Amino acid sequence: MDTKKKWILTSAVAAVVIASGGVAAYYYTRPPNPAKMTGEQIAKYVSSPDFNNLPREERGQFFRQAMESRVNTYYSLPPEKQTEYLDKVIDDMQAMRNQFQNRNFGDRRPDPNRRPDPNAFRNFRNMKPAERRAMREQIDPEQMARARAFFQALRTRAQERGIPIGGFGGGRGTRP
Repeated sequence: MDTKKKWILTSAVAAVVIASGGVAAYYYTRPPNPAKMTGEQIAKYVSSPDFNNLPREERGQFFRQAMESRVNTYYSLPPEKQTEYLDKVIDDMQAMRNQFQNRNFGDRRPDPNRRPDPNAFRNFRNMKPAERRAMREQIDPEQMARARAFFQALRTRAQERGIPIGGFGGGRGTRP
């Protein structure tokens, strides 16, 4: 084989190795799919350094996918199985809450009055109407309606069980 053909062959092999390494790195550094995880697995992952090292947007995307997965699962079930699924979600939420509350912070207890990043969330009340409208237009209205109905059903079921749930819809009327 002449030198030119060896050079082309070597370059092609190197390109394939580099490309496959990049693809592997992409797939191994992405967060797992929350739709394929149990509540306990999600809680464990969220407590891990892998999750905490993700960029803020990817962490938010993970939680949005988890929520969408729960909403879609709820609506895919027959009505007689939906209450059972709500109970499972409530139990998972309780387990996650307990795991978070019992986390050992050592000497580094976080200050409850300090948000980690003051620019992390915009205060919805201070948003201009045009910003609110733009935000609403980015969300599929049908999926948002399904999510609202799901979380209302979740709140209702939790109240039936005597379990306070905060954080959904601002936690209005759901905290003890």
